[in-house]
Amino acid sequence: MTVAKLSAKTAISTRFIEYIEAGEFSKLPGRSHVLGFTRSICRELALDAEEIVQAIKSAMYPDPMTEFELTIAQQLRRPLIAKIVNALKRQ
Repeated sequence: MTVAKLSAKTAISTRFIEYIEAGEFSKLPGRSHVLGFTRSICRELALDAEEIVQAIKSAMYPDPMTEFELTIAQQLRRPLIAKIVNALKRQ
């Protein structure tokens, strides 16, 4: 299937599909868009979305936050955000 056809079927911009294909996630609007677009693309192509989403998460966030990073985040009065970010990085 061409990128243009996939774009038409999923309503995802061809540019965004190409960014995902190239692993250029920073060019997309945000993490949730990357994962949502990936799931939509996988559904259309009959691929295992969760396996691919996990691989993308690993590529986007290879390492969990260090203790130092967690400490800084907590000192900035964002302990819940720090915990969520760390949990997401571990998945």
